[in-house]
Amino acid sequence: MKIKPTIKLSLVLTSFILMVNACSDSSTNGSNNLAECNSDLILSVSDGTTPTFTWEPECRAALLYVQDKDSSRIEDMWRIFSGGNNIPSSIQYGILPDSVYVVDGPTTLVSGTQYELIVYWRLSPGEDIENFEGPFTRVFIP
Repeated sequence: MKIKPTIKLSLVLTSFILMVNACSDSSTNGSNNLAECNSDLILSVSDGTTPTFTWEPECRAALLYVQDKDSSRIEDMWRIFSGGNNIPSSIQYGILPDSVYVVDGPTTLVSGTQYELIVYWRLSPGEDIENFEGPFTRVFIP
């Protein structure tokens, strides 16, 4: 049985589209469009007890902490980690992006309490825990 050229082309195009979709990231947060961080970061924090964290330049980082600065001992309220630089700038407190893992929290932030945002980016892939650039920090009070 001979396949008509138009059907053959349609099958090839369908296969190609399925292959591209299977290999693409299904993330809706757009973080794959950002470059990996490779310079000093300037951090910003929006208002409220579920703030959004952003940094300039807009890029992907590897480690993010929020720590309680008012307690007698430093306490991690939220700590997330990615094996690569997968944490996008513009991340809301408590919302976990794709390919990112929770280490601690999130614990509810309290208005009027002093917290510190801490961000690191990974210098190169690997398991080396000393292979990070940072910390880049910002103190905030929701």
